[in-house]
Amino acid sequence: MSIDEANKIFKALGNLPFVEVYELIGKLNEQANSQLSKKRGNSETMISDASFDIDQLLK
Repeated sequence: MSIDEANKIFKALGNLPFVEVYELIGKLNEQANSQLSKKRGNSETMISDASFDIDQLLK
């Protein structure tokens, strides 16, 4: 899955009530961070490095 595709999923989830999707968002975020870390070889890599801002989506 590309970063753009992942961001579309996060954006769509951001349109739903937070209480219904926050656990799923957390799991997706953890998985994305893990994959980006492996790809870049850096365990500190965060999805925000890919211009993802969960706070913006949840407003």
